[in-house]
Amino acid sequence: MLQDRLIASGVTTEQEIDLATLEALLKAERHSNKSSYVSDMAICVIARKRSF
Repeated sequence: MLQDRLIASGVTTEQEIDLATLEALLKAERHSNKSSYVSDMAICVIARKRSF
């Protein structure tokens, strides 16, 4: 698994890669840099076939 390899190689720690911690770290970094983040966007379309 990628997470295990990242920890084993010293790229990150188990604490840093925890999802809750990672989210908090990314938010703090974004706020300190006054930057924006655009996540995945979804577009939904609802249609109805007209009956004649």
